[in-house]
Amino acid sequence: MSDVRRLLKKQKQERAKRVEHPFAKYDDTGRLLCIVCNSLVKNENVWPAHLGSSLHRQQIEKLKALKNKRPAPEQEQGQQAKRTKFENISSDEEEDDEEEEHKEDLPSDFFDQQEEPMEEDIPEPVKPNTIPAGFFDDPEQEAKAQRVANEQAKLTLEKDLNEFHETMIDVSAETKQLEEEDDETLYANRNQDIFEEQAILDARVEKLKQMRSTGTIVPKEQDDDDEMRQELKTNFYFFVSQYHFHNTLESIPADQQGSFSSFLKTLASFTGDLSALTCPSFLLAPISLLEYSSYWADQPSLLSKISESDNAEERFYAAVKWFISALNGSFSSRVPKGEWEKKPFNPILGEQFHCEWQDKTRIVCEQVSHHPPVSGFYIENKEAGVVVTGHDGQKTRFSGTQMLVDQIGYCTLKLTGRDDETYLFTLPSVSVNGIWYAAPYVELYGTSFIHSSTGYFASIEYTTKGWISGEVHHFKATITHDNLSTPTIIEGQWTGKSTLTKNKKTEDFLDLTTLEKPAQIVKPTEEQDPLESRRIWKKVSEALKVGDYATASAEKSAIENQQRTLRKEREQSNTIWTPHYFKAVEGKEIYGDLREKIIAKADSKFLDTMGEGGWMYKA
Repeated sequence: MSDVRRLLKKQKQERAKRVEHPFAKYDDTGRLLCIVCNSLVKNENVWPAHLGSSLHRQQIEKLKALKNKRPAPEQEQGQQAKRTKFENISSDEEEDDEEEEHKEDLPSDFFDQQEEPMEEDIPEPVKPNTIPAGFFDDPEQEAKAQRVANEQAKLTLEKDLNEFHETMIDVSAETKQLEEEDDETLYANRNQDIFEEQAILDARVEKLKQMRSTGTIVPKEQDDDDEMRQELKTNFYFFVSQYHFHNTLESIPADQQGSFSSFLKTLASFTGDLSALTCPSFLLAPISLLEYSSYWADQPSLLSKISESDNAEERFYAAVKWFISALNGSFSSRVPKGEWEKKPFNPILGEQFHCEWQDKTRIVCEQVSHHPPVSGFYIENKEAGVVVTGHDGQKTRFSGTQMLVDQIGYCTLKLTGRDDETYLFTLPSVSVNGIWYAAPYVELYGTSFIHSSTGYFASIEYTTKGWISGEVHHFKATITHDNLSTPTIIEGQWTGKSTLTKNKKTEDFLDLTTLEKPAQIVKPTEEQDPLESRRIWKKVSEALKVGDYATASAEKSAIENQQRTLRKEREQSNTIWTPHYFKAVEGKEIYGDLREKIIAKADSKFLDTMGEGGWMYKA
């Protein structure tokens, strides 16, 4: 803080107009002094007021009186020493200023008189155009002059502070940029090291399994980490195929092995948003990411049942059931058995997807933003009185050997037949593991929340199997309400079975393994509009399904290049694109005060990815 004050003071002094007056001088620190009164003047703006003050005039009169009593010439030599004494007088107000004062240019005979005891003051006749005697002795007048000076000083200080703040903002921005560049370099290097260590660790485990199956004895002192590390750096694909998941890697087409190796090396050192990376074609799923929003209605019967009960607590438990089934549909059941997770297409701006189910549940999806990517969705079952509105985006990064995805957005559920009873759902984070040996799978982690307008609140924690204990796809929901004496616990697998425990009594809650997935009803591709997902990506999907990765890459690039051209045309014509089915609104128009209630009840580790805005369906 002292450095800031010093800098402000220095800048102020440099910009201030220096006083040019025989009685004015500046010390080594730049402070203004009056050599007649031997006192400090606060700033240049009050110098005229100081000259008119009674104290200054009295000192002038005293010095004039001394001048009238000039000593004889023979006394000149004895007065020299006393002149020096008078010149070196220091003020008691400047205890910290012990440096020798520089002499100022004064009249040649100003200090020629010997110090004598002060005589009675001789009044000086008042000149016509001078300030009246005693003018500044009036407290009101002095206060007025001081107030004007203080206001001017305050304005000057505010100006200096604003300029200083602007300077510091620029400096802080430059510093932050440099720090981020350094952090990205350190992050990339560290990530590469973690990636290699994990690969070597997994390779050792696989090698031990192979030796055990063949009955080979491994010497305890054997340490081949250096050899493995060299193999990893020399030929990554050969290293992985030698030690890991042979069946999976053998399925990688020969012409894709090089791009797969390059892709993994890029992942290991990449520090930005992974959605900007190009994924090898054989790792692509023949579906657009926009269609994933339809998995919120993966079990439409569970959605329509939420409004059936007349009990608010039972309705809340039904909402939790539907939410767990949506997680299963979004991250597990959509992957065909025997296959691995694959990357969907990035939707183009304005892309649409429509479908419905046999029970009259329908969904409308639209890509409402491309940078950043955001998908809006609207689900409705009029007969059941259920409406779901939401949006979802992804912010991805790579850590160690896994891809981490923060889901940006939320969804709300309204029961139109229950006075618009509303539920707000936040989204869990996602980790994609097994990428580096071409067998990706998804896990959920972190915490998500559900809050209803009836006061029921659920905190859901997601964990996975550890080295020794635990189970995959595990969740634990803790439900609280003022009417509940103890929290209700719902726990199990979001891909399978779960139980509900209330007042120490446990009962079955949900078994997703027994539920069949109803078929979606989607119009044939040739009947779809040009912006509908399956029509846009038809050629890419067909090529992927038959393993023609070259054609898939070419068709995908053609679509992406066309979108870049359209984006440039909009920029050149200053055209603002707007979604067809959704409009941007303040979040409170959608969820009311439920977001604030969730934030108030969440712990300090809660990652708020909801945001304060939202996308409302244009009814």
